[in-house]
Amino acid sequence: MDQIKFVELRGDQSRTEKDWQAIRLREIMGYLNAGTVPADREAVFRDYYEQYALARWTWPENFTKLPDFRKELRLEFVIARGKPVHGQLQQIVLGLFSRIVNDEGGPYHPAARMNALLAIADLNAVESTNIREPPTPLPQAARILVDTLKTENFPDALSVAALVGLIRHAVLGIADQQMVTGELLPELIELASTKLPPSGRTLVGHQWLRARAIEVLGLLGLPGDQAQVGKLLIDIVGAKDEPLLVRRSAARALGMLDYQGITGMDPDRILAQLGQFALDACEAEMAELEREIQEGELPPGPGTRPGYPGYPGYPGYSPYAGAMEGYGYESSGYAGTYTDDTMPGMGPPDMPGYPYPGVRTQAKQTQPDRTLGNRRRLKSSINAVFFGLTSVDEFMWVPSNRPMDGVAVLIPDGPSKEKMQKLFERMQALLTLCDTKDLDKPTLRDRIKAEAEQLRAWVDAASQVSQAPGGVSDQT
Repeated sequence: MDQIKFVELRGDQSRTEKDWQAIRLREIMGYLNAGTVPADREAVFRDYYEQYALARWTWPENFTKLPDFRKELRLEFVIARGKPVHGQLQQIVLGLFSRIVNDEGGPYHPAARMNALLAIADLNAVESTNIREPPTPLPQAARILVDTLKTENFPDALSVAALVGLIRHAVLGIADQQMVTGELLPELIELASTKLPPSGRTLVGHQWLRARAIEVLGLLGLPGDQAQVGKLLIDIVGAKDEPLLVRRSAARALGMLDYQGITGMDPDRILAQLGQFALDACEAEMAELEREIQEGELPPGPGTRPGYPGYPGYPGYSPYAGAMEGYGYESSGYAGTYTDDTMPGMGPPDMPGYPYPGVRTQAKQTQPDRTLGNRRRLKSSINAVFFGLTSVDEFMWVPSNRPMDGVAVLIPDGPSKEKMQKLFERMQALLTLCDTKDLDKPTLRDRIKAEAEQLRAWVDAASQVSQAPGGVSDQT
């Protein structure tokens, strides 16, 4: 990577940074507020962005500032909303950043390409006017995200940005449903179901990408032809050879699919697979607690995982930084805080900086709750099962609050419904345990073990009547 000479768009060298900032304050902000650019100043407006404001995204000295640059650009679009200048600025951004993403005139640094794509993903056809009215994402941006995800020779940094951008568009709605069903859905299914990484990508990085692809599948809500998506998710949830990260995303995604009119999904197998995942998550956390007790050390904190494949320590490599602000959705909600849903080498998803791989983050010495990380990690998995069952995040749900959704709508009355109720109760008990503070590690380990024994009895009984106990079947 050090041998590559990346292109830097330096623009008009006769103007200093101070000169450009003066133009911004003296003219650009006025045009954004007024809503129009005088005809004789259009060249100045364009030069400001193409030669400085957007061009500086390619300058190495600015890579640590890229998340802040994205926030600044979003703010400028909000200021310009509903005015002719909004469209003018949008075309400038699309023009330059599309070239950077596609490496036209490059090579551009992957950090610049990735952040340019994230900025494109943020573009809106209609900006939000208040928090109750979400924006309308730009259809052209969705097209670029899908094309990027489908391009095989692009660096993984762009796949990351494309998936993060598609999460936003899936939340807000993608207008071109033909593109979704004909192009995006098959691409996501292929990525989600491919266990081994392609050449040049680490297994951990590939698992992170799979988890995000599954996240998008859930947000789209489409079960697929002959319930293809639903069956794939069920297979992944119960597969003991799959990482918890990927299984957790699959469990959560099950709570977002539209099951109206769906057939071909065995309710007993669904419950058995979800229960198996919950049990495996308990066993994994017990093993981690035992390791910590024996070794007497804290587990690695945020930012200590290996860097993302091929791009360790890329400054500006924080795709979640502000990516979902103001849209009523946080990807971190899918995992809780500081779980391995965090991209390898990164801190928490909303961290506005960039990763420092290999740097150990110690807990504050004054922090009394020594099991907080353990409980949060387990809770993220159990909450995913609960959400998959009910499509409800409030684990103290009672029928009078709101009806169940999620896979619960597929469970018929009778023995299957009774089985689901027992699993539901086990998940509530585990979530209550995960919210119990001031437990030392041995006590938490023993409490999880007691709950796991009850859950194991349920899983053993449920697996006896499921079609494919505890693993991936041939249904997909």
